[in-house]
Amino acid sequence: MKGVVLIIGEKGVDVDSLIKDAEENGMEIETVERMKRKESEIAERLYELTCQDYDAIFTIGGTGIGDDDIAPEATLRIVDKRIPGLEYFIFSETVKSALTGMFARIVAGIRRDTFVINLPSCGYDEVLTKIIEAIKLLKEGVEPA
Repeated sequence: MKGVVLIIGEKGVDVDSLIKDAEENGMEIETVERMKRKESEIAERLYELTCQDYDAIFTIGGTGIGDDDIAPEATLRIVDKRIPGLEYFIFSETVKSALTGMFARIVAGIRRDTFVINLPSCGYDEVLTKIIEAIKLLKEGVEPA
């Protein structure tokens, strides 16, 4: 499986650890890009990436309630279907690592055959491996219950 990570305006993301964790769980992160918090640019990049052969695109950061937290809005512009169960899972698990996580606005969906998943900057490492494992199962033909 192949994936991409877009880091939205965050500086504290441990990219090496993220790539290592993903690869240990069966997903090759082909590229990590840092982007400014500009909704139209993020949406355009997400759209371009979903036209390529990726299994998942993860955004990290930009999910809070600040004026420049626009990752969810950019994601909503391009996904065909939302996945509320995945959104709930990410929210419920990441809020355990930081009290302010309760203000995270998570969007997870699919466009074409690519999952597009927003992760908050705090606690993303708590859920990334489980999400990759679940995507892997789906790609192998295991239907969700």
